[in-house]
Amino acid sequence: MKHLKLVGGLLMMAAILVTGCDDESLLGGDGANNTITAKVNGGSWQNSSLSATRVNPPGAISIVGVGNSEQIALQISPTGVGSYPLTGAQQWASYTKLGTQYSTKQEGGSGSVTITKYDETSRLISGTFSFVARDFSGTPVNITEGSFVNVKWSEQ
Repeated sequence: MKHLKLVGGLLMMAAILVTGCDDESLLGGDGANNTITAKVNGGSWQNSSLSATRVNPPGAISIVGVGNSEQIALQISPTGVGSYPLTGAQQWASYTKLGTQYSTKQEGGSGSVTITKYDETSRLISGTFSFVARDFSGTPVNITEGSFVNVKWSEQ
């Protein structure tokens, strides 16, 4: 019974916190929504946590979303709105599940990201992406219909 009261109290506090917030504060209050979504081999995926960091110089942005014991990471060096390849050492993408990493840096990996918003002042970035990444044995994973909207990056 004591356990039931504790759970009930926690649920009530969570309900009060959620109903007491407006939509903007849930999004970070600055327009950021910190969401990345994609299809992984055809199945829907969305992050539960996200981080984005830009290293200056050279201006490379890392966006890492984690959810459901899976991670999608993008390393890009955008100079503005446009399309960028996700191959090579400077710009790449990876998918990790249960300790197995698939990367566009592996032979046969490919992909691209299209930046649709790049706001230096607000440090917000939006875009779409897709890629084929491979693990060390060459097994592929297909990431399609990827998107991130108003992701706020921190400076490093």
